[in-house]
Amino acid sequence: MVVGYILVENSGYWPTAGSYTFKKEIYTHNFNTLPASKFPFNCQMNKYEPAKWKLDQCVNGDKFVEPETLRWGDSSAAHYVGYLKAVAESGHFSIRNISHSPCPQVKVADGVVSPALENSCKAFNESAFAESKKYKTVIVGAAWEGYAKRGGRAQIAKTICELAANGNQVIIALNVPVLTGLDRMCSAKAIRIPGMDCPSRAVMLDKGDSEVNNSLKEQANRYSNVTTFDVRSQICKNGTCSAYDQGTLLYYDSGHMSMVGSELIGKAVVKSGQVPLPIAAHSPATHHVGQNTSQLDRIEASLA
Repeated sequence: MVVGYILVENSGYWPTAGSYTFKKEIYTHNFNTLPASKFPFNCQMNKYEPAKWKLDQCVNGDKFVEPETLRWGDSSAAHYVGYLKAVAESGHFSIRNISHSPCPQVKVADGVVSPALENSCKAFNESAFAESKKYKTVIVGAAWEGYAKRGGRAQIAKTICELAANGNQVIIALNVPVLTGLDRMCSAKAIRIPGMDCPSRAVMLDKGDSEVNNSLKEQANRYSNVTTFDVRSQICKNGTCSAYDQGTLLYYDSGHMSMVGSELIGKAVVKSGQVPLPIAAHSPATHHVGQNTSQLDRIEASLA
C-alpha cells in the first residue's frame, strides 16, 4: 500500500536520490533555505575585515542612490538583509549592510562574547560607531535575548542612548519569533516521502512577543528618534506562529529567517502596503510635497 501510494503521488516513478527530478527539487530546497551568510550581497563576517566598509556589494537596493542608511549587527541583523533589500529596491533607496557574528552592538563586550572574539568585536564595533555618524539612519539588530542573558542589557541600552544622541534616526530590528524544534530538512524528506505535512510540524501558539523585544520597545519610546520594527505580523497570524507561508519555508533555523524567506516577507509587505513607516520614509516618493500627503502625515507622526 505504501509503495502504491508513493508511485501514485509521484506520477508512477520512485523518487530515487539519483533521479533528475529529485536532484532538482533537493537543490531548490537547499537554496531556498540557505542562511543569509551564504549570499555575497550580505556582508557578514566571523572576523573583522575593515575592507568590507567600502565594498559596493554591501549596498542593497537602488544602486544608483547613495546609501543614507546603515544596517549593522550580527546574524540576527543579517537575516533581515533580504527583507530590507526588497523594500529598498521597491522604494528606490539604498542601504549599506555589515555584520559580525556573534557580536552585540556594544563598545565593551567583555563577558558577553567569547574571549576569542573580544578583540575582533571591539574593533568592529568601534568602526561601526564611527561610521554610523555618516548616515541619516542606523538599523541595528542582534540576538538581543542571548546577549541580555549574558549580562549585556545595560550595554545595549547604552548603545541605543549613544546612537540616539548622535542625531541618527535609529531603528531597532527586533528578534523574530523563535520556533523551537524546527526541522529545516523536513521539506527535503517530503520530496521522497509524499504525505509529510511539514508546515503543521512548524507551528506554535502565539504567546506574545518576547520579554526582551518588549523591553527594547520600551527603551525606544524614551527617544524621539528611535523606533523598532519586526516581522511578527507576517509570522504570527490568528493565534499561531508558523515557519511556513503558503507551503514555503521562511526560516533557516529556529531563530533565523533564510535569505529567500526574508526577501519573500519583504516583497509581501511591499505588495500589501505594510512597510514599517520609519523604513518607508526613506523612499523618494515620500519626499515630494503634495504627493501621498496622508502617507507623509503618518510617517511624520511616527517619527515625532
